[in-house]
Amino acid sequence: MLAQQVTGSGLFYESHLAALVRGEMSRTRVMREAEMRLEQAATSGSERTANDRHAARDAGGTNTTIDPRLAPLVRQQLELLAGNVFQWQGEAWSGTPMRWSIEQPPERHGEAATPEPTTAHEAITSLSLTMPGLGLVEAKLRLGTEAVEIDVWTESDTGRRLLAADRETLRRRLRDAGLGEATVRLISESAT
Repeated sequence: MLAQQVTGSGLFYESHLAALVRGEMSRTRVMREAEMRLEQAATSGSERTANDRHAARDAGGTNTTIDPRLAPLVRQQLELLAGNVFQWQGEAWSGTPMRWSIEQPPERHGEAATPEPTTAHEAITSLSLTMPGLGLVEAKLRLGTEAVEIDVWTESDTGRRLLAADRETLRRRLRDAGLGEATVRLISESAT
């Protein structure tokens, strides 16, 4: 569910267009992007908007107006470009608030993606959520090409005991999911 929200958020619209051109993504999938839905609504709703765009172009100007419905998405895209950090806040599921960020390590900022990793960690992701029975849980995951490292903190003693008891199960599931060897550390201070 979270992967769908990130993928369909519109943040990666331009890269999805490039994938469409390369034949790696279907047109139907790109048409579900937020920008496409808003563009379709805007173009079908008013000829005046198109006439305004043509008049601005003919007068030598540019149309710099952003549809107010796109403003939060544009702001998020600009922040992602400026800092290489994606941030999301919402509900992981009903009644479970969550904060999530994904960042590229500083050594990789501005580099073109290469098949060979140049650092031990390809991405760092942090999340914070409040879960029934565990309370507030914070985790920082450092994802590499062959391994994942996770630091987990929870505010409750019950949460710490449950996480400690299931640490090996989590390591096995991460390995089985193709993330390589997993190191899971329970830490005493907030992870994020």
